[in-house]
Amino acid sequence: DDKGIEVKLTLGRLEEGSVIQWPNGVCLCCRSGDSLGLAAYKAKVPIKYSCSSGSCGTCEQQIILTSGETRYVRPCMARVPRGEASIKVIRSDRYEPMM
Repeated sequence: DDKGIEVKLTLGRLEEGSVIQWPNGVCLCCRSGDSLGLAAYKAKVPIKYSCSSGSCGTCEQQIILTSGETRYVRPCMARVPRGEASIKVIRSDRYEPMM
């Protein structure tokens, strides 16, 4: 008798987590609160680091949240935000001169 057994299928996405789409095409499932720097490493995305404390801005990347809101984050210190189903990382360098 199989009554009382509940099965949840998440289709490769962590429940209570986010799918992060990286500029190199890799999509990675992460839990809220996971380090974005570690997620970038796992996705094999080369990000420049200098201070590793968030103060210099060398690692800064632009992200687009599920809602369409755009933010700049520093992966050396940033965490995966709670309540976002998907996050798209756009390779960026805010401090590079625009041409």
